[in-house]
Amino acid sequence: MKLYNFAVPIAVLTVAGVVYTIQSQLTPTLLRSFVVTSVMSSPRAGSPYLRTSTFTRAVRADGSWAEIWTRSINGRDSYERNIHDYEAGTDTIVEDQTKSIVRSTIPETEYRHRLAAASSCQGHPSGKILGLDVNYFEDTYQLNDNPQGAATAVVKDWLAPDLGCFVLQKHTILDSKQ
Repeated sequence: MKLYNFAVPIAVLTVAGVVYTIQSQLTPTLLRSFVVTSVMSSPRAGSPYLRTSTFTRAVRADGSWAEIWTRSINGRDSYERNIHDYEAGTDTIVEDQTKSIVRSTIPETEYRHRLAAASSCQGHPSGKILGLDVNYFEDTYQLNDNPQGAATAVVKDWLAPDLGCFVLQKHTILDSKQ
C-alpha cells in the first residue's frame, strides 16, 4: 500500500512534466514587434557618389511585416511598399515607378518563412546592438556573374534572437579578382 501511495503522485507529476514540456515546445512564443530602418550604400561605376537605398521594415508579433524601400533611379527617388500579412494570407506590393499594385495569396508552405521568436541564431554571441543581444555570423562566397568581374564576397551579420534572428547590422565586403 505504501508503494502505491508513492507511485501515483510520482506518475501524475511525471505525466504533467511531460505534457508541459511538449506543450511548451509546440506553442510558439510571440515575436516582439519592432521597426528597423536600414541604409545600404554601394559604389556606382563611373561616379564618385554612392548608390544608396533605404529600407524600413515593421514587424508584428505574428511575424507579418511591411517594408518600404526607397531607391534612386536616374536621379529620381522611387518607393516600393511590400506588405506580407500572414493573418490575412496576402502579399501586396505597391510600386511607385510603374504605379502598380500586385496582390497575391501566401501559400501555406511560405508560412514557415515568417519571423518567429528564436532561442538561438547561427553564429556566436557577440554583445549587444541597440540593447539587444546579438550573434555574429560571417559567410564567404564567390560572385562569378558580377558585371565588374569575378569577386569574393565576405558578409558579416549581427543577428538578434529576440527579433527572430533579424539582421540588425550587416557588412558586405567585395574583393575583386583582377
